[in-house]
Amino acid sequence: MKFMIDSSNIEDIKRIQSLGITDGITSNPSILFKNDGKRFEQLTKISKITKEDIYVQLYGKSEDEMYNDYLDVVKHMKNLFASYVIKVPINSIGLKVIKRIKNDYPNERFLGTAIYTYHQGVLAILAGCESIAVYYNRILIDETHPNNPNEVIALLRDYIDDSASKTFILGASFKSIKHVNEAIQFGAHSCTLAPNLFDELLDDSRVERDFKKFNEDSLCILDE
Repeated sequence: MKFMIDSSNIEDIKRIQSLGITDGITSNPSILFKNDGKRFEQLTKISKITKEDIYVQLYGKSEDEMYNDYLDVVKHMKNLFASYVIKVPINSIGLKVIKRIKNDYPNERFLGTAIYTYHQGVLAILAGCESIAVYYNRILIDETHPNNPNEVIALLRDYIDDSASKTFILGASFKSIKHVNEAIQFGAHSCTLAPNLFDELLDDSRVERDFKKFNEDSLCILDE
């Protein structure tokens, strides 16, 4: 398992990639909106600093709009020689787009995103998605449709294992490390985290205390 970076900020991506624990950069329109530059401008900058998969979400209100956006995205990413995965929200339009693209380009890779329920995740798996993004915190705070994100993840993991599917579960939409830990414990294969959560992963005063003590003691035993 490796984590993914949920950001398009170049300095954050560089800093977190240097840890050697990541395997991709996820983005969506809301993430890109937080940083300067149009979508393809930002994707170009990201491609220059990574060889990891770049997850690109399609735009459009209809099947045709999303399919045409797919053609634009692929053209741009291939011109960059970048490794990419196409993100598609799993609703009726998204499923139609995935089917249409797979008919024309059978080897395309997909992340089914905005997963809130078990059955929605199963639909994404049946559609041929390589991965599915379960929206952990959004499930947790949704009072209109109460659900348990850990249960959604566990049920999907059982389905994947029982059916020998190659789809992997990507935990997403986290606000705390506690929930990241729980997602992994209940079966998420990977998690995508905002930069501040990577900082929290490493923020442990006990480790820093021990690190400091080891270095102090080393001065007494190292050869001059």
